[in-house]
Amino acid sequence: MVSRSPGWMWAFGMWFQDWSDATEVRKTRAIEASVSPVISGLVWVLLFGANGGFGPALDRAGLVGADGATHHGSFDLSYLRCLPNMTVMTPSDENECRQMLFTAFQMATPAAVRYPRGSGPGAAVKKDMTALPVGRGEIRRQGKKIALLSKKIAFLAFGSMLATALEAAEEFDATVANMRFVKPLDDALVAQLAGSHDLLVTIEENVVEGGAGSAVLESLQRQGIKVAVLLLGLPDRFVDHGDSALQLADCGLDRAGILTAIRAKLAE
Repeated sequence: MVSRSPGWMWAFGMWFQDWSDATEVRKTRAIEASVSPVISGLVWVLLFGANGGFGPALDRAGLVGADGATHHGSFDLSYLRCLPNMTVMTPSDENECRQMLFTAFQMATPAAVRYPRGSGPGAAVKKDMTALPVGRGEIRRQGKKIALLSKKIAFLAFGSMLATALEAAEEFDATVANMRFVKPLDDALVAQLAGSHDLLVTIEENVVEGGAGSAVLESLQRQGIKVAVLLLGLPDRFVDHGDSALQLADCGLDRAGILTAIRAKLAE
């Protein structure tokens, strides 16, 4: 079902009739009134979107190119992760998205699966459906300390930014973690990376304010861990209409922009 504002309430009704429901909501404005029955545990709803975005059910994740400045999915990680009982997943490719949708259907609590507009990176899709361990990320690249910099860097990539993080990591021989879950965040993986690296770089296609990088900072604070952190994400402004690749470059989220930001951080 695709709906602009009553999707959550429709899902509630279907749940009370003993039907499971997966719903996509576009640009819901009455967020608090709509989500309260879900996050309070009264009902189960799976939220997903063709593109992810400004609405609790993710319609347009990240930058959406020619769709225009008001259609970007810049804020959903920030407002979804503050909702009690909500699980927020950020698949990095087509197969992971499919497995996360399957994972969400095994859960007894509300879940959001956030994926971007357009095509994915072209990952092979496995026929078998496997539930992922909730709140667990994975190491996708193991890095080394660079003698010239005397620093060991780890990228904590969320969702669509994993591919770019892997490209940028080659420059610094950095570790790359596919974090997968914004909520619950993999605190153990965050602690592991912080204990073995000099700089953590979080990368997300969401505004930095209140986003996945903020969740990493909160995790470090809860665990009493001190380490240098660089947060990379969308800026605190609406990004102009244009080609998706140019928009990412404008926001410093292409390979060149990421490398520039890291070099500036290391020079501090």
